[in-house]
Amino acid sequence: MGKKAKKNKKKIEDFKKVKLKVGRKLPKQLNLTNASFTHKSLIIRNQMVDEEDQQLRDQRNRSVSDLISRLSHPTASTREDSLRCLEQLLQSHTCEFIQEFH
Repeated sequence: MGKKAKKNKKKIEDFKKVKLKVGRKLPKQLNLTNASFTHKSLIIRNQMVDEEDQQLRDQRNRSVSDLISRLSHPTASTREDSLRCLEQLLQSHTCEFIQEFH
């Protein structure tokens, strides 16, 4: 046998199809990727939701701190709207404003 015949025989052996027999499971592939993953739940004990529920809110459900931050907004209409909402909150909840910011 010459060198070419040996090489051809080796190639045929490398790429030879595995014949499956009835009832046997398929062999695992060498390059099989394991795509399973695990997860853990994240528990947040102290959330900010409780604090925000106690804050004063306007008709659009914006807090006082949000309205104050909108006072420095570049758009004039946004600044005017936040001022009007702050005035309405101050007129309707004067005592609570004093307690919250004193």
